[in-house]
Formats: sequence, structure tokens, C-alpha cells
Amino acid sequence: MNMPPVYATEEACDHWTQFMLNVLALPAPAPPSEDELAKEEWITLPFWKLQKWASKNLETYFERYGLPKQVDEDMRGYAQHYIDVWACGVLDAQMRVLGQSFREYVSPRVVRNCLRYLSHAVESSLTWKFMKPHLDELMDSILFPLMCHSDADDRMWDEDPYEYVRRRYALEVNYVDPET
Repeated sequence: MNMPPVYATEEACDHWTQFMLNVLALPAPAPPSEDELAKEEWITLPFWKLQKWASKNLETYFERYGLPKQVDEDMRGYAQHYIDVWACGVLDAQMRVLGQSFREYVSPRVVRNCLRYLSHAVESSLTWKFMKPHLDELMDSILFPLMCHSDADDRMWDEDPYEYVRRRYALEVNYVDPET
């Protein structure tokens, strides 16, 4: 599926990619106090939807245009421009968001989209070379903690093991949860 020709220009790529990077770099709204109701409202703020869609669009860009040799002939120039100009900068932004996710709240879908970007980025030699020096940090501070059994997992297992298994291994959760 190709994008409309009016958007398939280097200028449009630059504007949209910069816009989405700016959205990812926005500071999160201040978290609420210990009031649980306020926290439930806080995580539904439009800010989180903005970040979700920016990270999803960036992930889709790389999925479709991150490997110029696998793109249709008419989109190769666009794809080459994206990989040469933006791929490493976007990868850096995605890794910053992932690093931030252990210090403060980041939506699970944003974390998932960032991880998917990284999974696509390992296929390109340019982004792999950019990512390689950071692998230890990625593994130690991002991937390993996501895979570990948490206190919340332990509580759920103690309270309702069937619900734990259902949530942990359900297909619809795989779409949203970065741990899967």
C-alpha cells in the first residue's frame, strides 16, 4: 500500500517525521496525587493518545519504508531519504521513550510501538550499527525488566491464577501489552 503522491515527497517526510518526534518529546502532564480516581482519569488524557499515534506512525514508517530494497520502485527514493535522514534520529527518540518508561508512566501501547520500531530497526544495517553500542543498556534496563515477573503479576497469580493465565497469554492482550 503506497501513500498518496502529495505525501510521498522528501519535504512531507521531513515535516511529518519532525512533527511526530516533537510529539514524542513532549513532557508528560504532571501525575495526580495518590487519589486512584484521578490517576485513572490522568492516563486517559489526550496526551497519551497523541504519543500513541505518533509512535505508531513512526513504527509504520519504518515498517514500510525502512528497508529501501524491499520497497516498490516508485517509493525507493522516499525510503532512501527516510533511512538516510530520519531512521537513526527516530530510533534514538524511541530508545529515550523506552528508557523513560521505567522512571515515569508511559502508555503500554507507546512502549509496544517503540519496541516494534526497534524490532524493525535491527533489519537495517544503518540502524543496527546505531543500536549496537546500546544493546547492553537496552537488555538490562528495558527488555529484561519487561519480561520479569512483577509484584502485580504475583498478586494476580495469588488472587486468581486463571485470570493471570488468561491475561498473560490472551491474543488480544498481545496487541497492547509490551511484555508479550
